[in-house]
Amino acid sequence: MSLARKAMESALLSIGAAFGDRVIGFIVFAIVVRFVDPRDVGLVALSAQFVDLANAVSTSGLGERVMQRRAIDARITATLFWTHALISVPVVLILAGIGPLLAWSLEEPLLQPLMLLLSASLVLNVFVVIPAGLLARDLRYRPITLLSVLSTLFGGAVAIVLAVSGLGVWALAAQRVAGVAFYAAGVTVVTRYRPLFAFDRQEFIGAVRFALPLMGSQAVIALPGVVTSTAIGRNLGVEVVGQLRIAQRLIELLSQLVISPVMRVFIPVFSSTAQNRERFGAITRRVIDALALPVLPMYAIAAVVAEPLTRIAFGPGWEVSASLFRVLALHAPLIVLSTVTWPALVGIGRTAWVFRLKVIEVTLSIAVALVFSPFGVLVYVWATVARAVPQLLANAWLLGRAAEESMWRPVAQLLVPALAALACFAVGHLLVEPFLPPLHPVLTLGVLGGAAGLVALAVLTALAWHRLKDLVLFVWKNVSPAGKVPE
Repeated sequence: MSLARKAMESALLSIGAAFGDRVIGFIVFAIVVRFVDPRDVGLVALSAQFVDLANAVSTSGLGERVMQRRAIDARITATLFWTHALISVPVVLILAGIGPLLAWSLEEPLLQPLMLLLSASLVLNVFVVIPAGLLARDLRYRPITLLSVLSTLFGGAVAIVLAVSGLGVWALAAQRVAGVAFYAAGVTVVTRYRPLFAFDRQEFIGAVRFALPLMGSQAVIALPGVVTSTAIGRNLGVEVVGQLRIAQRLIELLSQLVISPVMRVFIPVFSSTAQNRERFGAITRRVIDALALPVLPMYAIAAVVAEPLTRIAFGPGWEVSASLFRVLALHAPLIVLSTVTWPALVGIGRTAWVFRLKVIEVTLSIAVALVFSPFGVLVYVWATVARAVPQLLANAWLLGRAAEESMWRPVAQLLVPALAALACFAVGHLLVEPFLPPLHPVLTLGVLGGAAGLVALAVLTALAWHRLKDLVLFVWKNVSPAGKVPE
């Protein structure tokens, strides 16, 4: 089986896992949210931001080290396991110390126990990262798919039971910890991984050098969320944090269904082209098309149906979240391009470039949060859209530099999908929605989404027919049993 074919099958399995995982998680979240108010959602969102930052520091880079390393044995994986454990212990202790300070600063006592509960996921992740990395290294995405869905179901069941019992805020927190615990147990059973009591000093040094830029880049990715949530919580109240979190949850659902799975799957593919810039550029263009052509219109369609979607998913009282989501959907071009940049640069070993890019992005993000959050949450989200423009250009420049091509080539690939997205949003939001009679939210969603989707398909067919055809043929050749991909 060719590398392209195996990668495509793995990508589809990963996307399937993400689809089941995120849809189940979203349904559970929507059920639990009906038992809580925006303040409870805001409290858990604030706590989770700090835990996500700590998790990024303790885990990022080690799983990628397993996938990226050409030769690996039990002594190496044991070294990586104990390295992860050594990093996690002080991180958990620091997190435990931050909890009381945050609770005192925002005058929200529940923040302290919530952070303690969520920090348990950091300990559990010690038993996840290395065995999961071994599965991904061999492109064994079938067990990853199954474990992902089952762990989401288990965590969801725990959350629903707690929510129905009247413990809504604790249900939101316990869902994550229960899911990670199930995944840790499952991946250990599937891989039969047992770390040796061994430590290779050279591998430790090499792993730290490899992982530090990724740890730093993932930490700075999480840092703006911490700053934003804390700033909005202090300036506008925890309830507004909850409203923003619902809007962000919808954005995350879209990206996690299609985009996030591709990042890890294509690291080995880009790694195989590290010495061939022409092939690297060709794969980069293919991946950008595979994401941009469907994803940009998908975000626009979701923005059109934001109001009925939030009403169906979360019930009444979340109208502010629908308005915020429509603005946040404008980040779609940046989301697509940054999704390609990360695995491309990691795959060819340019982790330092990733770190520098994220330092620039986090500086802009923190500045926007501190300057604009006092003026209201809507002003803040529009400022984040303006911030996305220089970030998109920086990603395009790095991709162009890696492929030894012009930085404008990745940007040009986004133009037609962006035009299709703009057209479908304009038709759905400006021409169809104002003239719709009062309908059930489900019917409203169907009519608006259908009209917007048809417009997007028409624009893509008219302006990017050959790109669509090439993409469909590529997928068919690499997935169909009869397909053959030239080496």
